[in-house]
Amino acid sequence: MDWRWNIYSFKGIIYFLTVLVCVSSNANTKINREMQEILVGKVSLKVRLAKTSKERAQGLMGVKELGEMQGMLFVFEKERPLTFWMKNTLLPLSIGFFDGKGVLFEIQDMDPPKSVISLKLKSYKSKKPAKYALEVNQGWFARNKVTLGQKLSATKGQVPGLR
Repeated sequence: MDWRWNIYSFKGIIYFLTVLVCVSSNANTKINREMQEILVGKVSLKVRLAKTSKERAQGLMGVKELGEMQGMLFVFEKERPLTFWMKNTLLPLSIGFFDGKGVLFEIQDMDPPKSVISLKLKSYKSKKPAKYALEVNQGWFARNKVTLGQKLSATKGQVPGLR
C-alpha cells in the first residue's frame, strides 16, 4: 500500500504545481487584441473580441483589472447553447447572452473560484442558444441600466454579424 500512496501523493503534488504555474503565468496576462467600441442599447463600451476558439478559451483568465466601461465580447459562428466557467479568472463578472440578432436575453453573475485548486468549477449556461456573450465587471448591466431586450451593435462594423 505504501507505493500506491506515494504514487497518489506524487500525482497530487504534480497537479498542484501545474495549477500554480498556470495561475502565476496567467496572473499578469494582458489581452493584446485591439479594443473595439460597441453599444449595448445606448451605452458605449470598449471590448476585446474573442472570435477564435483559442481567444475564447483564454477569455479573461489572469486579468487583474477591467475598466468600468470595458469588457470582452465572445463571438461565435452560429447560435448555440453556451457554457462559461471561471477557470483562472480573478475578477467577479457579469455575463450577458445575446441571440443571433444581437438581442440581450439573459444576464448572469459569475464569481471567481474560492480556491485555485478547485477540482470542480461552476459552469454558467445560457438558457437558450446564443451567438454573442459579453463579460463585464459584475453589476455592470444594472449600473448602466442595460436590460433584457436591448440590442448589441458595433459602432464601426468590426464585429462579425453586427451592424
